[in-house]
Amino acid sequence: MSGRPADAVACTRKAMRLSPVYPTWYLNILGFAHYLLDQHDEADAVLTLALQREPAYYDCRLMLMAAHHARGRGDDGRREAAEVRRHNPSLRLKDMEGRLSVIKDRALRIALHRHPARAGARVA
Repeated sequence: MSGRPADAVACTRKAMRLSPVYPTWYLNILGFAHYLLDQHDEADAVLTLALQREPAYYDCRLMLMAAHHARGRGDDGRREAAEVRRHNPSLRLKDMEGRLSVIKDRALRIALHRHPARAGARVA
């Protein structure tokens, strides 16, 4: 996304139109871009669709958890944390750090790391 989430939304939507049988990770990118644009309802809808396709896709669940917490929906965020643990019982927050390292904005990395911790994800 290179710091341009609006462009990421447009490009991902175009890719989805051009290839109607697209991989689920397109939805994860789209949901993340909506999250970055503070469009948490849109992020929720897109990430929920991704999880209907692949229920164990933990990147989507973590983004959905963050979107819920950003909207003040802590109970929904905790439910997603429980689903992450159910599908990936050994996952720890430190496992997310590598994935989050691609995000250049330090404040955003910290915020995304904070939401799962509030939702009850394991820290060790």
